[in-house]
Amino acid sequence: MKILNKTLLTFFLFAFVLLIKPDLVFADASTTPLSCGNKMTVQNIEEIKNEINGASSKQIKLRILTKENFRGYYLTIQPQNNNNFESREVARVDGGRTPSGEQIYDLTFDIDPEKGLNSLDAQNKLGYGITFNADRALGLNFSFGIDPSCGIGSYYVFSSQAEKDYYDALNEVANDPLPPGSISCAGGVAITSAEGLDDVIEGTSSKRIVLNLRTSESHPGYYLKIKSSEGKEFETNKLTVAEDAARYQLTFLLTNSGLLSNESLQDLTYNVSLFSTDTTRSLCEVGQYAVKPRDVDTNNPDHYCGVTYVGSNLCIAVDGTEYEFGEAQDCPGTEINASQRQCCSVGYLQASGGTCPTSQAFGCGTWNASMATCQNSANQKISGAQSCGVDPTVCCSPDSMDLCPKSDPDPLPGGGGGGETEENPEEPPSDSIVDNLTSEKFNELNPLLMGNADGSASKYAKTLKSPGGFISRILLFAFPLAGLILFAMLSWAGFEMLAGASSEKSLDAGKQRATAAIVGFLLLFVSYWIMQIVEVIFGITIL
Repeated sequence: MKILNKTLLTFFLFAFVLLIKPDLVFADASTTPLSCGNKMTVQNIEEIKNEINGASSKQIKLRILTKENFRGYYLTIQPQNNNNFESREVARVDGGRTPSGEQIYDLTFDIDPEKGLNSLDAQNKLGYGITFNADRALGLNFSFGIDPSCGIGSYYVFSSQAEKDYYDALNEVANDPLPPGSISCAGGVAITSAEGLDDVIEGTSSKRIVLNLRTSESHPGYYLKIKSSEGKEFETNKLTVAEDAARYQLTFLLTNSGLLSNESLQDLTYNVSLFSTDTTRSLCEVGQYAVKPRDVDTNNPDHYCGVTYVGSNLCIAVDGTEYEFGEAQDCPGTEINASQRQCCSVGYLQASGGTCPTSQAFGCGTWNASMATCQNSANQKISGAQSCGVDPTVCCSPDSMDLCPKSDPDPLPGGGGGGETEENPEEPPSDSIVDNLTSEKFNELNPLLMGNADGSASKYAKTLKSPGGFISRILLFAFPLAGLILFAMLSWAGFEMLAGASSEKSLDAGKQRATAAIVGFLLLFVSYWIMQIVEVIFGITIL
């Protein structure tokens, strides 16, 4: 009796484990038939135990025998790197019911080549373990219990030659010690050498930064972020690189004036950081460079000072030099007009002790006798003045050329001007053929208002005075006319159907004619009815 109890206990424990997680019992099973619980058996497995090298597609075929209807079947494929994904069934052929009431299914699964056919996560080969799963049916066939599943085997994907070369290069980089002075960065990147950093520049229009990189991880591209000691930040162009390489040389060309100019009186420092295009965090700080301040000639204010417009970020000097926001400042208390302010570069203001040039004037004035100086009414010199075309003696600053005098229009004939004039010139023709058009004159041309022979107005004059009244009058005749047309069309359709009773074509034509007549009449009635509803809703009179 005790032996029987132990046997039954062992049997029930085994059945419980099989019910909860059948793939624990058959984890290494790949032979068939393979039991996946007490409801389903895998009868046959094709194209699973093989090794793949550079394949673009793979199928796994199963034949299963099941005692229960399931909603669907799928494979769970687990690579060695534990990145699980599912391959859903793409084709299924239902088999006939067996004498025991079971069903046989032939299942075909396509493996996603991007997920199940690459070996980029291993140097030599990558194994994929496969588990077969079933979803229980819903609705009327709903049943309780654990979804059956079982491991059915595994396959291996070997690295292609290109992948092996790539891993060899990465291993070479990883094992090769960095040269002295190298900078280790995040993301497996190291900067072995750099050019164009830790120097001081002055008065240049471009700058080149060259970086030599080694990387043990793949990045699609790189760019630099450069931040000045004043807080300004700039980004360079993004450079795309080949992801299968391990060594790069990156050349960044700086042409932005904000990275190469300095309007202050002290050296301006720029810090350079390296970024990858596939991340928003800095890989590492590369270094820095400095820009010397420009030498400021306080005796030439036209190069540093000018005007700025309200709402603009530019200060335009008299000689045309442009200074961006931050490189120039407005001069306090130097309003030119409501939309213009006088401004100077920061370097000039620092060199002059914060004083803007008082000799600069803007607007319009007149040339002196030698045409060398343009002065306004306060005898101030107007900087950068230009002559006005209409009156050469008048001059204006470049920002005020729209204030130049305009040329007078040509005098009209007979308007005086030194020539002979007629004593009694003809009056110009009137703009209208009929003088003083009034509603009374238009009413005299209205036949309804002209009325009857005795001079009285027609009784329909008031009704037909507006478009709505005209349409309302027409509708009095439109509906009876529509009824007559409907009667004629129905009669025509009836005769056509009677005459062609033996012809299917004539019967169809008669039906279509009758249908069109009825629908047309209904549309006419419905449109009139809708218009009346609109009148009631909006309180207007249309018809």
